[in-house]
Amino acid sequence: MKKSMIYLIIICLLSLTTSMLASVFMIGTNVGQAMLSDDFDKAISFGGRASFAAKEGFVLEGSAGYFNAESKTAGVPSLKAATALATFCYMIPIQSQVRPYLGVSGGLSLLSSSYDSSALTYGAKGGFMMNVSKDTKIYVEASQLIIDSSLANVKIQPLTLSFGLGIAFGSNGAKIGNRGKRKEGFQNRRRPGPRGKRPRPRGRS
Repeated sequence: MKKSMIYLIIICLLSLTTSMLASVFMIGTNVGQAMLSDDFDKAISFGGRASFAAKEGFVLEGSAGYFNAESKTAGVPSLKAATALATFCYMIPIQSQVRPYLGVSGGLSLLSSSYDSSALTYGAKGGFMMNVSKDTKIYVEASQLIIDSSLANVKIQPLTLSFGLGIAFGSNGAKIGNRGKRKEGFQNRRRPGPRGKRPRPRGRS
């Protein structure tokens, strides 16, 4: 299951390489709260991201994040985790200033010394993005990650609720997830003024 999800993400990333060439580039930062199992206290999570978004609604994203969760169970060490993820999202192209999106993620996490130095990480997320101005976006999202740990009796599955701010570049500030307006067809416009009352040329009856 884990390998299949990673392979699926890789295939999606490769298939989108061509469509991303004429995309909108966005950088952003986010902060939120990570909720883990009963073995840990809630933790503040923060990170950053860079993404390429096609007008059709497909988004290719790279992100990094960090959280530090204190243990509240004897025998379970506290946890520090830095994540590096690649995410494939689809932004639903609705005609609204607020647009929902869904995505799947895969990558690695660097954990504190009591755990594996690196661990396979995968998960999913969903949220809403809103255009504040031509180039400024804000987003609210929820993400669920599964981090494989060397400790079999400890589950590391942070559910994170976060708020972020992004700045878009390229495509003249195009709105992410919205197709451009279609050009109107040729319209035959007649000149103003009534027909049939124009003066006749001289020499004709």
